[in-house]
Amino acid sequence: VSVELDATPETVILRIIDNGQGFDPSAIKPGISLGLQGIQERLSELNGTLTVIAAPGAGTQLTANLPRTLTNEVS
Repeated sequence: VSVELDATPETVILRIIDNGQGFDPSAIKPGISLGLQGIQERLSELNGTLTVIAAPGAGTQLTANLPRTLTNEVS
């Protein structure tokens, strides 16, 4: 398993990669698997995105991309 966290002034990117059994993302039915769906919903609420790259027998890569915003400036 590899975990990477990158940050720029505009974006924070979290990438998790494993070489496990993988899965077929198109086989996930909405409402059945709440794990990835929950992550995607939370990121969406913050104007972020989740990218899933996976295939049976080929491991999985999750990339969460979250924009950085200044919500409370100190004057």
